Amino acid sequence: MSDIYDLIKTAQMIQQIVQPLKPAIEQVQQLGQTGAIDVAQTALSTVAVPQILNMQKQGMFDCPAYRSGLSTALQVQAKTKEVKALQEGVLGDASAAVNEYVRQMNKSWQEMMGLTSIVQRSMNAQNIAILKFVPDYYKYDLPYGVKTTVRKLSKKAAKRVAEAEDLLYDTKDRKFYHAEEPEKKVEARTITVIASSIELFADITVPQLILFISKLVDNKTFAVNHPVGKHIYEIIQSWNTFIDFDCDVFYHARPIEGEEKPYHFYLEQDMLKAPPYISSHGRFNEIGSSCYYFADTKEGAINEIKKHCSSKTHAIEVAEIKPKRSIKMIDLSEAGLSKRNNFIDYIRLAASDNSDKIKKEYLLPNFVAACCREAGIEGIKYYSSGYNCYVIWQDDYFSFVDFDVVDI
Repeated sequence: MSDIYDLIKTAQMIQQIVQPLKPAIEQVQQLGQTGAIDVAQTALSTVAVPQILNMQKQGMFDCPAYRSGLSTALQVQAKTKEVKALQEGVLGDASAAVNEYVRQMNKSWQEMMGLTSIVQRSMNAQNIAILKFVPDYYKYDLPYGVKTTVRKLSKKAAKRVAEAEDLLYDTKDRKFYHAEEPEKKVEARTITVIASSIELFADITVPQLILFISKLVDNKTFAVNHPVGKHIYEIIQSWNTFIDFDCDVFYHARPIEGEEKPYHFYLEQDMLKAPPYISSHGRFNEIGSSCYYFADTKEGAINEIKKHCSSKTHAIEVAEIKPKRSIKMIDLSEAGLSKRNNFIDYIRLAASDNSDKIKKEYLLPNFVAACCREAGIEGIKYYSSGYNCYVIWQDDYFSFVDFDVVDI
């Protein structure tokens, strides 16, 4: 029982600097050994965690759970018996607890793989998401596809999934779904996009957004009539802080592939317009439409293109452009959110490499862009690595200044 007493002693140390722990400590003292782990774990997994980590850095105490790097896993409220067992185990022998968790997952997985019912072959999404907080999870012998799923979840997304109600994971298709809609499954990458959008739509939950994406797949025309769709539109419609162009010049870049000649050999005006030949489903555009992207530095514009270059790209043409009229944009580069807005970051990811004409990863940003258009908002500014990027829906805001061709 020494681990119990060590845990209580740790909580008592923290009590000296964290007043909110006092009620929990009193409960531990009253309960003695019975239930002490549950109460102390709750204390450690709520208000105390930042202070614990700070104390650890100062060398004030040494606890197995924190030595193992599993402190985040303790912050998640266990919804399944498997996660509860893992949390209790890491308070003692963390390595043994993780190994046992993986062993039990493989055992359950094998039992479910032969089942045809989606619900019967599914597990609680928390059991998958918690692995994101296991250091070097990819080194464990996990069921096929689980490592890929966990890798595609950001830590923010994993925490949202772990905290969500009614989210399940299909062991066959290796996708997540809401308990009310077993047939409407989404990949981990889409969950990451959804979770990152919480910065913009703080009071909409991940399960609600998953159900909303199902509505977008079924009938995007009437998605605005969905409760979540209405709420998103209301948030955007009520946005009351806007910016105009904030630089004298900007930069727009495009790849040159194969035997293509640089655009300026044809018509300089082409570089002032969104490419008319893009008809595939894009991050901010539906099939058949396109958007105009630019950056506030030449290097930034080039870097944005490099992120999405194909093997056929041999050079990048960069146009220096100058605003010729005003614009009404939302500023998400800071805007009281985060310096790096994850929603914008993730919706610029390429869609999954599959043959689907409609990319689920793009449905939410498509809807947001449509709401912006409807609300009279003409573009979005967002932050990238050392420079700012912009996306606008129309392309008649600029005049041409100069161009350059950069080999890559």
